[in-house]
Amino acid sequence: MPKVKVSLTITKKILDDVEALVDGIKIKNRSDAFEHLIRRSLSSSRTAVILLGGAEKRNYIKEIPAYRPLVKIGNKHLIEHQIDLLKVSGFTRILIIAENNILADIFRVIGNGKKYGVKIEYITDKNSKGTLDSLKKAKDQLSSAFLIIYGDIIFTTDIKKLWDYHIKNSAAMTITLTSSQNPKEKGAALIEGEKITAFSQKSSIIKSNIVLSPIFACNPEMLEFSGHSIEKDLIPQLICAEKLFGYLTAGTEIHIHEAKNIKAAINLIEKHTNY
Repeated sequence: MPKVKVSLTITKKILDDVEALVDGIKIKNRSDAFEHLIRRSLSSSRTAVILLGGAEKRNYIKEIPAYRPLVKIGNKHLIEHQIDLLKVSGFTRILIIAENNILADIFRVIGNGKKYGVKIEYITDKNSKGTLDSLKKAKDQLSSAFLIIYGDIIFTTDIKKLWDYHIKNSAAMTITLTSSQNPKEKGAALIEGEKITAFSQKSSIIKSNIVLSPIFACNPEMLEFSGHSIEKDLIPQLICAEKLFGYLTAGTEIHIHEAKNIKAAINLIEKHTNY
């Protein structure tokens, strides 16, 4: 990443403390020390958004019956598994965006998050036209870097590593990428080094087995872009602006869209000690 010069006015004591970090190996000089401290500070302040866009009936599984985030996966609801994973990675402020009836049912299960050691805020999503449109309902609450996960997935991605990677590169958005034998069922991407060069949502336009996983690390500037959908509108714009990075992982996710997905989700949980 290109670097810029800045000037600072600080006390002599703080400067001495900063220079004490210089070890000549990992932190070679004063500039490295300041950058190290700033990155560590940004990384320790963590907000996550659980995004459950779309119409209420789309998020309801009749055969269970329950909304997707409230499906029982083993002895916990799906959203409780997500909260546990977020907390262990340092995300203790969680915003949940969904239609009002979905939020009401979620609140009856998890409340304000106190029993999980997190703070939960609820944002009503009315008349959403897409995932980006839903996310923008929380624009006033997102003044620093934040994480997005979709509210209907069980996943194994190490979100702490994703977050650290994003903070290091300072992209407008870092999307999680994994591999799939059926790329047409997801968003397929081409990647050169760290940057995404092309993306197509659920089509065969791009010939690639690298696909999108709905876990994103973001800076607030991504909320200034136009459009309704993260996948269809935002990602192409960020590619053109060269502000989109990809984080390639061996992690996986299972979408809970119907009852038959539950068994696969339980198997995934049993294989990973993070849950």
